[in-house]
Amino acid sequence: MEIYLDKIKSSVKDVEKLTLRANIISNIPVPQGLMLVIESEYLDEEDRRVDSYQIKKLELLTIVEIESIKGNYIAAHYFDQGEMHYVILDELPNNYYNSECRPVVFNYGSYKEICELTGETPLEFKDYFESVVFSENNSVNSLERHGGMLINFDDQQKLHNR
Repeated sequence: MEIYLDKIKSSVKDVEKLTLRANIISNIPVPQGLMLVIESEYLDEEDRRVDSYQIKKLELLTIVEIESIKGNYIAAHYFDQGEMHYVILDELPNNYYNSECRPVVFNYGSYKEICELTGETPLEFKDYFESVVFSENNSVNSLERHGGMLINFDDQQKLHNR
């Protein structure tokens, strides 16, 4: 399979586009409901930057070995327009990056199951998506101990007046 990566050479503006061969070493079982967000951007008709978030069902996870890069990496496989595509989930070394995207993996179904266990009110998909993709301090599905009691995310929000 081919992996599309960018390599920053001397500065962020000096990027080399690469197509590298990757060999699958083994498959990893994919939990049901695992989704992949492919985050990218483009310029609209008026040259304004538009952020784009494609949500794809994760079809397969594999451990791959990429030519010219030492080590093994986890690749996420997904379908787009009838073709299988691949993106590396691990951090890559030596200024290598996934071409034109930043992948995020999440499982909304599992989140809702955990909400049921903790007594938390599940966020609507759009709100959960926003908290997973944009939040650096994501504490949904968390419990905190206050005054000897465990409180869920809903009660944490009330306690901290958010």
